[in-house]
Amino acid sequence: MAYLTTLLTFNGIAFWVICLCYGKMYCSIRRGREAGAALYSSDMTVAKRMALLVFTDFACWAPIAFFGLTALADYPLINVTNTKILLVFFYPLNSCANPYLYALLTHQYRWDVIILLSR
Repeated sequence: MAYLTTLLTFNGIAFWVICLCYGKMYCSIRRGREAGAALYSSDMTVAKRMALLVFTDFACWAPIAFFGLTALADYPLINVTNTKILLVFFYPLNSCANPYLYALLTHQYRWDVIILLSR
């Protein structure tokens, strides 16, 4: 029980640190733009990209946290075998998704794909 509590607490803190870091990055970009010139549409692009990354992180970790919390409350909704399947599927999902999200969201990547497909 202490292990699960520690693990869920650590993961929750890590998620909030990620959210705060992305928020701080966005605020510093916005402040830099406001100081030098009018706001650009690229600010909104940066905000959408950061929101997508945080959302995918949340979507990958939320099922694990939910079932962990139900187990902590002594009301487990799934058995140990299904928990193992859930963990094996969701733990690496976010790690696999992030490189694609970072790459797919760039104009250079999309331009390279268009060139590659046009051949």
